[in-house]
Amino acid sequence: MNRTLTAAALSAAVLLGTVACTTTNDDTTYASSLSAAVSSPVQPTALAETPVRDIGRIGQWMIAPDGKIANWLGMTADGKPFQEPINVIFVDAGAKDADDAKARLVDAMTKAGYPARTGHSSGYRGIVDGQLLSQLPERKDHAFSTHPFEEDNNHGRVFGPQKTDAGWVFTAALSRENVDYKHAPPQHVYSSFNRTRDELAAALDAKTVYKRAETAPMNNASGPGAPFTTQDHDGNAIVMRAK
Repeated sequence: MNRTLTAAALSAAVLLGTVACTTTNDDTTYASSLSAAVSSPVQPTALAETPVRDIGRIGQWMIAPDGKIANWLGMTADGKPFQEPINVIFVDAGAKDADDAKARLVDAMTKAGYPARTGHSSGYRGIVDGQLLSQLPERKDHAFSTHPFEEDNNHGRVFGPQKTDAGWVFTAALSRENVDYKHAPPQHVYSSFNRTRDELAAALDAKTVYKRAETAPMNNASGPGAPFTTQDHDGNAIVMRAK
């Protein structure tokens, strides 16, 4: 079987319901579209934060361009949407300013084996201390990913930074997707939140200035009776710190 996703398959199955990916043709028009999306009202449930000791108030969810909690590729289980939790927190105490913090973050993700790659929806946001933060990578249809989108991959989006007493803070939502080649056309299917979080933390710790520091309870795992699911997510974010 030809294990290559066509552009049509990507449009049909990978970028479901993503404004930034379906309405823009280049990075210039993407910037205009993203600016409009950022001004969209955010639903109260998407603004939920958890206080994390010595860091600040961290948003529990990745926020979609429409202001709702991001729903992983529109998937459901038993009628419940897959909500995308924040599961990694970065704290950079060594960056000179916001631009330096971004550059150090992108460099660390690349060295860890998660360069920015195309084939992923974009225009999402996160929250730190009540501030809405835009997405890294800052390119249309890009995310940090271990492999091209035509293959099984770990991928994620990072939001920030926000200056706090602890340093420059970013949050991130990481997940793993597999490619189902039995489906016509081939499509991405959910695999794990925890696996990608843990593998990224290990790679960063081994290869970059970011070192694993602690685990922060985020209160963002689905429990019995919840109207949504977070699948294998255990409700914790791994905190990575750089000096």
